[in-house]
Amino acid sequence: VIERLSRRTSASVLVVPEGTIEPPRHVIAAVDESRAAAGVVRIARQLARLNRCPITLLHVRSPAIGEYDRVIQSGRNMLTGARKGRVTPRSASWTGRETRIPRWIEALAVTAGEPGAAHVRVVVGDPAREIAAFAFAGGAPLLVVGKRGADGAPTGSLGSVARELLTRAPLPVLAVSDV
Repeated sequence: VIERLSRRTSASVLVVPEGTIEPPRHVIAAVDESRAAAGVVRIARQLARLNRCPITLLHVRSPAIGEYDRVIQSGRNMLTGARKGRVTPRSASWTGRETRIPRWIEALAVTAGEPGAAHVRVVVGDPAREIAAFAFAGGAPLLVVGKRGADGAPTGSLGSVARELLTRAPLPVLAVSDV
């Protein structure tokens, strides 16, 4: 029912699991390179201000892209700094590996409010799984996602990550329509 309703409406859709009674203590804006990302951040910022809680911009990169970056980086380190001990280790995050923040997401963070107001995380892995894992680690969050991702799905469709989070995540999820 949630999936069918989400596809048929042009409005944003909020799903709150039964038994959820407290307001969010953390707003997580899951973003990609789609047109809707700026709208997702704008709405997440408003919700964070309304609830007086922190906001995090979270982007999950494909494992294939992450592995490619790892190979390129390790090759560069071998050529330029490995002999001098300047190899930068990757940090472990909740379930995915954290990675470098692309410029486009830094620009989105600026739209999230005052400098330093938004935390930014970029990890590698399966988007729905990594977003849910991050949210669980953050405690009492509200997830804000776009209804469609950057894959160019037609208007009126529901993206796979939004569908997975709306129908399976045991925490509040707001799927934002193209704004």
